[in-house]
Amino acid sequence: MVRRSVAGLTVVDFFTRGYRISGYLDVRSQNLGDLLNDRLRTYLELVNVYISRISNPGEIVATYPRAELSKDRLLFAVAPTEEGFVQAGRTTSYFGKQSRHAWLALPSFEIEGEFRFAGRTLDMESYLTREPGTHIPILNATARATAWPDFGFSGEVLLVNKQSIELFCLGEDQEPA
Repeated sequence: MVRRSVAGLTVVDFFTRGYRISGYLDVRSQNLGDLLNDRLRTYLELVNVYISRISNPGEIVATYPRAELSKDRLLFAVAPTEEGFVQAGRTTSYFGKQSRHAWLALPSFEIEGEFRFAGRTLDMESYLTREPGTHIPILNATARATAWPDFGFSGEVLLVNKQSIELFCLGEDQEPA
């Protein structure tokens, strides 16, 4: 099912341990990354919501005109474009951005894609525990349900809930981004 963005609303797919929740999100005042990382908001308001089970993502089990989605329970969200996640607090570095192949394990999912960071080196523990924000971007990514690896969900950007990451692996250096 393809749905297009309309007047300040954008379609986003959200994933929990058992469900894919698709709906329109109001991004007129903040983009998706800023909404997810806003610690003053616990829930996201969605409109025109479609719900399917991870085990059968093509079958819609429920639709609702409105829903409130708990950000704490999200594993990840698929942003429609890279611009959808750019955060208000930009990070810059004399060395530019570095890019590494990433593989993440989450409850019920594994994610593979590209991770970018500012600077020459990365202290992963510091990044995951001390950097502001609750969600991190993985670019050009694919998420697979561990119980059903044939089901892949891809996007330009997957915004991953840091609290849901069980294992975060980075490959060798790539060319600067």
